Amino acid sequence: MDIGIECHFRWNRVSMERIARALEPYDILFLEDVLPPVYPDEIKALAQKTSIPIIGSELLLTRWQYREWLEKQVCQILMTDAVWNGGIAETRKIANLAETFGVPLVLHNIAGAICHAACMHLGAHIPNLYYVESVRAFYKEYFDVLTDFRPTVSDGHLDIPAGPGLGVNLRDSALQRDDLIRAVSDGEGLARGRRAMGDHWAVEEIR
Repeated sequence: MDIGIECHFRWNRVSMERIARALEPYDILFLEDVLPPVYPDEIKALAQKTSIPIIGSELLLTRWQYREWLEKQVCQILMTDAVWNGGIAETRKIANLAETFGVPLVLHNIAGAICHAACMHLGAHIPNLYYVESVRAFYKEYFDVLTDFRPTVSDGHLDIPAGPGLGVNLRDSALQRDDLIRAVSDGEGLARGRRAMGDHWAVEEIR
């Protein structure tokens, strides 16, 4: 069994260097999010002082932030979240960008059934995929409450969902629960496409 360590941004570089030295004899698979991603130079300095691969970061958004990390060679493995980073299309672009640098990609997946299904489909065709994160406690508990999707595992691998779209259908019963809090906004809304909106400061009602 491989062991990965989730550091969750809780230490500074000096502390992480000591932690990494203590862990090196145990053939650790990776250290994840060792420092907040706003410190790419510090993360790179740490990566150069340990033999354990560094993964980062689920908190980076869009391919423009990942570009800086790749150009600076901050860490050996990238991680991204398809729910947070701009969606399925943006995840594919981040994966393609990382591939041009020869860097593997991890899909961060600690959300619900829709995110899980999206990650399974993405992972099936990303050539530089390292692995897809998942939380067994989530998909064995509340996935079935909200959707008709229940992940299955074959030969140690999570299966790709079958069916149209992502292969997930929301349960109508989830919207009828007594403990549901639902907020609905009225009106047409003010969101407009960038091309139609032009200079938004010139549009009085959304200034």
